[in-house]
Amino acid sequence: QPSRFRSIEYRAMAVRRALSVTLLATIPAMEACDSRDDRGVAADALPNVDRTTMQPQVAAALEAARLAVVNNQSSAEAWGNYACLLDAHELADPATVCYRRAHDLDPTSFRWAYLLGTTLEGRDLEIDQILAPFQAAARIDSGFAPLYHRMGEVLSTRGDPNEARAAYEQALRIDDSLAVTHRSLGQLLLSANETELAVAHLERADALMPSERTINASLACAYRRMGRESQAIDRTNRTRSCAEHISLPDALKFEIAQKNISLEKCRERALAAFNRGD
Repeated sequence: QPSRFRSIEYRAMAVRRALSVTLLATIPAMEACDSRDDRGVAADALPNVDRTTMQPQVAAALEAARLAVVNNQSSAEAWGNYACLLDAHELADPATVCYRRAHDLDPTSFRWAYLLGTTLEGRDLEIDQILAPFQAAARIDSGFAPLYHRMGEVLSTRGDPNEARAAYEQALRIDDSLAVTHRSLGQLLLSANETELAVAHLERADALMPSERTINASLACAYRRMGRESQAIDRTNRTRSCAEHISLPDALKFEIAQKNISLEKCRERALAAFNRGD
């Protein structure tokens, strides 16, 4: 009897040792699985933002968009749609990751290249890194004026006035009604001492967007430089009652903004529609 029990005990010990070896062998595979999403998407490639403090409808929409990527990893549309929702809710870093992946999967899409560029503006990056997606977008479709305005802004702030000027001028060749571009080009020309041409663009901006503070301030500076003191004083006085409200009309970024479904943004849109009588 004792020998039988010892035999059973030895067999049990052998089984436990075998199980231990098996488990140890599977740990690396388990760790590899832990570092990936439930359908094999690398966790560091697919942003999964913290949704615990988000409004429920926002959290649900983001999770649905994320799962769409999990279920179709090779779809530029899925990655791009997730990026748009992240972008709309001001989650710029994960949005950039997803826009970049969408652009990589579909380099012929103007939308993903352009929107990737918009998330890089203002970041502490080399100018070529910021401009690259915009340049890719321009090769796909050269007829979108806001693209060239944005390129002009990047070039202007990074100290390349000649290239900035060319970009602004291209934007205005496509759409001469962009008040913000006339203003930016006018200010650039003013800094280059091309005062008369600067005034032409600033006055065009003023005609398109009256009572805008920076346009009036820039015109005051230009008129004073030209010896037109009474006009300079008038423009200076106007700046005291003006609001700085000029913006770039951008259909693609407007579409992104509409995807923000937070209660606050929904209320804003509803109030704006009510005031328009819609």
